[in-house]
Amino acid sequence: MKPTTSISISRPAITKLLIGAVLMLGLLGLFVALAGNASAGGGTKITVNSTANIDDDECEGAPNDDEISNCTLHEAIDMVNNGDADIINFHKPVFSKEQPGVINLCSDDTEGNLPLITRDIKIDSKNSGV
Repeated sequence: MKPTTSISISRPAITKLLIGAVLMLGLLGLFVALAGNASAGGGTKITVNSTANIDDDECEGAPNDDEISNCTLHEAIDMVNNGDADIINFHKPVFSKEQPGVINLCSDDTEGNLPLITRDIKIDSKNSGV
């Protein structure tokens, strides 16, 4: 029979290893959380739910809040420029792939051109008919 060799690790060494492992897991979790915010933009979304081209200085209506009103692209751009939002997306029931909504920039009831975008912005039209 061959003699076997056993390695003994003292309790302080095991404790240090466990503390190190817990710290590494905590740092990894923090990194993942921060990376998730960075990839998602970490910003506030505003949802365009109207095809109108008006600006009444209020971006309301589902899914932005409980009010039954509208949020136009014009108003959403104003919110981004004012620092109130970072991401503009489009409400699927209004801008569906089957019947895409059209924002008319030349009708008689418009206030004119869309405002210039003066800040970094993400316009997210995935899963919508825009």
